[in-house]
Amino acid sequence: MPVVSDTKQQVENQPRPTSSRSTLNTVATIALFGMVLAYFVNFLLAYVFGGTFVAALLIIGGIMLVGACVSLLRVHWIGAVGALLALGAMSTQMSVGINQYFITHPADAPSFITLLLILSFGLVAVVAGIASTIRNYRNPGQPAPRNLRLLMNLTIVVQ
Repeated sequence: MPVVSDTKQQVENQPRPTSSRSTLNTVATIALFGMVLAYFVNFLLAYVFGGTFVAALLIIGGIMLVGACVSLLRVHWIGAVGALLALGAMSTQMSVGINQYFITHPADAPSFITLLLILSFGLVAVVAGIASTIRNYRNPGQPAPRNLRLLMNLTIVVQ
């Protein structure tokens, strides 16, 4: 007579494949690289057409580039780090008064479009990063971090 084995025990003992990335991780990474591109385009527009060197755009773009490169790692919690980084970049971007003007007055098309790209890529990165982190911790035997719920609530409050 066949013996029924405990499937939970078998699932916990199997190694988790790390060679493939989930679709949500890939979407979050692409969105982070899109934010980096939008930041550098915004910097170039300000430098070439406005004649001003905005170091803040270059610094935030560099930090986002490092964060986007780190998001290529295959770690369970890396989606949450990317989501937090994108949320911080969007909050920083919208805390500047001139950007609040640009988002409400789309007559200045280059600034409006780049700001809209930063915000839309950021929103996609936040949602995909949180969803990929939740998905990564859905396997039995791996508890989700306790502060993940705090990150989700913070995202809802800020947006």
